Amino acid sequence: MPRQSTVIFWFLVVATLSADAMAAYTVTSDGKRLGLIYTLNVWSALVLAQVSVAAIWVVFRTQSGLWSWLLPPAILVAASVLRAKVGLFGSWSTLDYGCRTALQMLLTMVVIWPLVRTPLWRRWAPDVCGLKWEFSLRQMLGWTTVVALLSAIVARATWTDRQPLSMSLTAGIFAPTAVSLGVVLLATSPLPWIARIIGYMLVGAAVATVLNALLDWRITDRLLVEFIAEALLIAAWVEWGGVIPRTLPTFEDQPVGAPS
Repeated sequence: MPRQSTVIFWFLVVATLSADAMAAYTVTSDGKRLGLIYTLNVWSALVLAQVSVAAIWVVFRTQSGLWSWLLPPAILVAASVLRAKVGLFGSWSTLDYGCRTALQMLLTMVVIWPLVRTPLWRRWAPDVCGLKWEFSLRQMLGWTTVVALLSAIVARATWTDRQPLSMSLTAGIFAPTAVSLGVVLLATSPLPWIARIIGYMLVGAAVATVLNALLDWRITDRLLVEFIAEALLIAAWVEWGGVIPRTLPTFEDQPVGAPS
């Protein structure tokens, strides 16, 4: 995994915000009538990639500062509004999309958070390990607050057949997590860059194929475009955006009582 470059970081910021602006313009104007068959899938990939990047970034934070509390909710709100504008699921409300997006972000954190604290991870990525397996009061308050807020959102979202509408098509909730996990493992592996790029595309293709088979949507080509694009976007931020620091403090380097 290459070291972060400030120039590349700001290039990614500008490129991502520009893509967001273009997406917002397209879905709120006559541009959405252009009839491009893959347009909505590309916009969905853009939104979910940013949600996944925010989740990965929070997991690898060694200290929880103000940005750790402000940035993920801001991305979550923006993603929910944009997904509602795109309207991939028809008559869903913004709150329904917010609930589903929050579940996808939280699930990614729940899967990756314990993984990077295991001995297996330290052997897999020795240059980016060092996160402690601990449950500080701050962490417990953070998790309980997130769960409480998510429960409140679920309670106010649309319900049908005695379950939240946002939890329908359950396989789709796990898809961004599967893509994120595959990208993180590949990005921290010793594979050469060309092999990693091929791997990212294969991860996206595998998730798209499995999801299409489980849901029987018969839109394999569109899902392939969406999840391959999502994997590559996440990979760009993980590889060059500093989402995963290349070197983290080891257990011995951290003073007693240091925040994590």
